[in-house]
Amino acid sequence: MGEANELRLAQETFNGKLYIREWQPGDGLRCSVGKKTTRVPCGPPVAVTLQVNSYRWRPNEDRYQRVVCALHLPGVTSAGEISADADKAARERLLVEHWEDYQRYVDEEVARRVEETIEFASEELRRLALGEHEEASR
Repeated sequence: MGEANELRLAQETFNGKLYIREWQPGDGLRCSVGKKTTRVPCGPPVAVTLQVNSYRWRPNEDRYQRVVCALHLPGVTSAGEISADADKAARERLLVEHWEDYQRYVDEEVARRVEETIEFASEELRRLALGEHEEASR
């Protein structure tokens, strides 16, 4: 990546430019993006980015410097995507390992919701509806 102090252009858009350089002691210890997220813990800082936004309707530039970890490097899969994928995989593993419990919980929740839904009905209708549901769940 060159010298540690050297900012290099990483991305350019219509409204601005993003520069990046290697992290070095004194830049900060915590990922600036990770301060806002809690699901996926950030790792150690690896780079510093400098976002320079310039707008045609304003004479001044906005400059944002951030310390980032490997998860939040520009162009890398976002931590949000990693978190969503990890959550999905963990749920699938948990369901497979505890399939019987899951099925029992679903049945219990369906029965509870059926009872709540027909609460207003007469005793005769409630008996018929609950009896039909119990037979269907067997």
